[in-house]
Amino acid sequence: MSFPNSGTTYTLDLVSVASNMSMATNYGWERKDFDNTSTPVIPNTKGPFWLQPHEKHPKSVALTKTHCGGYCHDCRPYKSIETPHSFMMHCARAESTILNEDGELKNERHVYDYNTIDRAVHLIRDPFDNMVSRYHLGLHKLQKRNDTELLERYTDDAAGFDNFCTDKTYDREEHTDSHVDQQVLRLIQDVPCHMDLFRYVQWHNLAFITTQDFLKLQTHVLHYEEYSSNFRGTVQSLLHFLELPNTGAYADFEDGKSYRDYYSDDQVAAMRNATMMLASPLTWKHLERYF
Repeated sequence: MSFPNSGTTYTLDLVSVASNMSMATNYGWERKDFDNTSTPVIPNTKGPFWLQPHEKHPKSVALTKTHCGGYCHDCRPYKSIETPHSFMMHCARAESTILNEDGELKNERHVYDYNTIDRAVHLIRDPFDNMVSRYHLGLHKLQKRNDTELLERYTDDAAGFDNFCTDKTYDREEHTDSHVDQQVLRLIQDVPCHMDLFRYVQWHNLAFITTQDFLKLQTHVLHYEEYSSNFRGTVQSLLHFLELPNTGAYADFEDGKSYRDYYSDDQVAAMRNATMMLASPLTWKHLERYF
């Protein structure tokens, strides 16, 4: 489980290569050998689905991609709010692609039995890098559709990021209607894309509530930067947790760029104080290192 742009794709590829087995996803349209239908991990169920359905499948657990809920990027503040229960239900929401009777592709959404979830891998990435990386994902979509007008304003640098965040700043009344803490809002009102910080912290709070309190799962917390600081040990620990074999073959890891310089010292301080206020004790234990 991961807030988007936290290293999910790399982690799935890494584990697949290292174990020589298929991984899974809640998003059936992501599988790599697209054949018009989604192949569920558990036969005759509505998800999750194999990413590589024709490769060897693990016997015990299938590492499965899910972003759960509350992570929307370019959305109104009220759409970011999740309860612990709605978040948990989103963690088990699968999206499949099927052929209907007319031979046309159709997308369906289902919530599968979350009691089939055996354990959790909780990915965490530096919030400064995570927020800018999310901007770059949106920028990539603009480039794919060649939206030249927006690309002139949303450039691949700190100025473009600031322009995007300025355009996505909502008035105080809308934040109030969304039940966003006004004291926190005052702290971060001058921080670029401050609603994404709210989403980020809320997401990790709810992820810990889901795994620790609701489902009471064994949970492996993986910080993305650990791939840089202790790659081999991180991989071995992850594979051991998943009870998967280790072939010794690993997908290459390239250090991601740090985007701390997109923020002023005052903005970093404001983000720290706001994160401390928003985060649960367990979330802050894992996020404090970034401030």
